[in-house]
Amino acid sequence: MSIITAKTSSLSDLKFTLSAILVFFIIGLFTPVILPLTDSQASAIKSFYFFYPDSTQSNLSQVKSEVDSFFKQSDFNVRFQPFSHIKDFNLQITQSKPSFIFIPEWYYQQNKSSLGLKPILRPQRNGSGLYTKVLISQKQSVVNIDNLANHTLAMTTEGDSESSTLTQMLSNYQESSPKDINIINTAKDADAMFAVALGQVDVALVAKSTMEALAKINKRLTKNVKILAESAPIALPVLCYIEGSVTPSDVEKLRHIISEGHGQAKLKNMFQIDGWANVN
Repeated sequence: MSIITAKTSSLSDLKFTLSAILVFFIIGLFTPVILPLTDSQASAIKSFYFFYPDSTQSNLSQVKSEVDSFFKQSDFNVRFQPFSHIKDFNLQITQSKPSFIFIPEWYYQQNKSSLGLKPILRPQRNGSGLYTKVLISQKQSVVNIDNLANHTLAMTTEGDSESSTLTQMLSNYQESSPKDINIINTAKDADAMFAVALGQVDVALVAKSTMEALAKINKRLTKNVKILAESAPIALPVLCYIEGSVTPSDVEKLRHIISEGHGQAKLKNMFQIDGWANVN
C-alpha cells in the first residue's frame, strides 16, 4: 500500500512539473524579450532645435526642408525642428531636451547654466560675429526715440532680460523707458518690419540685416520707413550642444558638417552668412 502511494505521489509531482514547464514555455513564446539598447541605437537620432526670430529667413518650412536635406546628404541622423514662438520652444525643451540647439545670444546667456549649454559654432556675417538692430518708423511719423512713451513698438522677444537691446538703446533718454511703451512681440523679425511699414504700429525694432534683406525683395516697403537709432553690436546666434546628451565625436562631426560639409554653401546663402567661427 505504501509503495502504491509513493508511486502515485511521484506521478503527480511529475505531471505538475511538466505542466509548469509547459506554462512557462507558452508564456515565453508570447512575451516579448526586452533587451537594453546598444550605445549606437540609443544615440542614433540626434534632435536639433532651432529658434532664432531675428533670422533673415522667416519661412520656417523652407528652413526645415533645406536643413533636413543638408543633413541627409551629410549622413548625420538628425531630427531638425524649427520654432517660431518662444512658448512652444520652451515647452518642448521642458518636455524633451535636444542634443543640439541653435539660439539667440540672449537666450544662451539666460539659460546656459540651467540647460547645460555648451557652445560649438557662431555664424559670421561680413567677417564678423556681430550684428545690429535699428529702431524704425514710417517716414512721415513724428515719433522719435526720445518720445516713445505711450506709443506702440513691434519687436521679437528677448526673454525676461533687463539688459535688452531696447533698454540699452533707451538708457540715454530720460523721457523713454520700455515700461512706458506698448510693446508688441512678434514671432519673426520680418513681422515687426511689416507692422511698422503698414502703419499697424508706431515704431519697430528689427535687425538691420532684416531690413536690408526685405529691401531687395520689396523696395516700396522699406522706402516708406526711416531709421531713428541703431543699437550697439549684438552677438549673432550660437550653435550649442546639451552637456551629457552627445559624445565628443558627435560634436566634432557636427562641427565639421556645418562648417565644411557638402551643401553648406546653400545654408550660408539661405541665412545670409559667410562662414562659421568656433566658440570655446
